[in-house]
Amino acid sequence: MASYTHIIQTMDYLAHPDVDKFISCTEEVLNSRTFLLNFHSKERTLLLSELHSFIQDGALKKQFLAQILLKKMYYAKQAGELVKPDVEIRSQKLSGQAKKDYLKSLLTAENSLRFVQSPYNKQMPEAEASKI
Repeated sequence: MASYTHIIQTMDYLAHPDVDKFISCTEEVLNSRTFLLNFHSKERTLLLSELHSFIQDGALKKQFLAQILLKKMYYAKQAGELVKPDVEIRSQKLSGQAKKDYLKSLLTAENSLRFVQSPYNKQMPEAEASKI
């Protein structure tokens, strides 16, 4: 855990009650563990190359494993990579409202975006999701 101490210290946003509630609700709806990774780009024009470096250079994996430690989860390493080397990365700039709509779509069934779907029909009503 010593090698992840610095990474864990930079993940203080995970302790925020609103973030914790959102992640917990998302895990319930999707019946899956949810990880909130933190990535910053210096410039919009560099976003895709910096994101590719974040994924390929191990920073994504370090944040992922640090969150496993924080959640006290068991993680059985399986053969293969966490992210395939030839992963396709796409980017789209979202307005403030579009960001909220995307996050809400993770929790609801009544969304027009249809980014995800709850495999066990545990979606929240839209009014309840809007409060989270």
